[in-house]
Amino acid sequence: MNANRSAAMQRIRALMAKTVANGCSESEAMAAAAKVSELMDRYGLTYLDFEIKQARCRQRQATDRRHDVNLVACAIARFCNCRHWLEGGRIQYFGLPVDVTIATYMTDLCRSAMDVGFKGFAKSDLCLWDKDVRALRKPFMVAMAYRLSERFEDMAAGRGGQQRRRMERPSFSSRMLSSRSSTSPSS
Repeated sequence: MNANRSAAMQRIRALMAKTVANGCSESEAMAAAAKVSELMDRYGLTYLDFEIKQARCRQRQATDRRHDVNLVACAIARFCNCRHWLEGGRIQYFGLPVDVTIATYMTDLCRSAMDVGFKGFAKSDLCLWDKDVRALRKPFMVAMAYRLSERFEDMAAGRGGQQRRRMERPSFSSRMLSSRSSTSPSS
């Protein structure tokens, strides 16, 4: 984050604290709110930028043993907007509590799908292997993990486009200005 934007965020926080409840007059609070809106528009900030900074992050272990679902962890973390790493073969997620919870749930869901998928494949007519079916487990899991990762990446890319469109929506102050100009009497 550049220095100007960081300074603007500090100034906005100070202006947000100027409320009637904190001892300011109503006109001072209204002027501060107008300045907050102006600065947020100028620097492309939203209220979400300030809420995320105040939220506490959390770390959570998603797997209790080694499993090939580890190959999907990077895509799940990207989809859920959190960080991940492997610690002793176990996945650790770090991020906002709701993101970590969703990432852990998705990891459990993918692990179950991979296990059930392999069991179904091993019992099916598609499995032409006469010998020990366990020898096919690793290639099957790697292929399934690759496909699941592709799907998570596609969903993350699609969601990124939605977030960009959301950010391109007109801001509160620009909507207020346009509504005032459209409702003002024409001369």
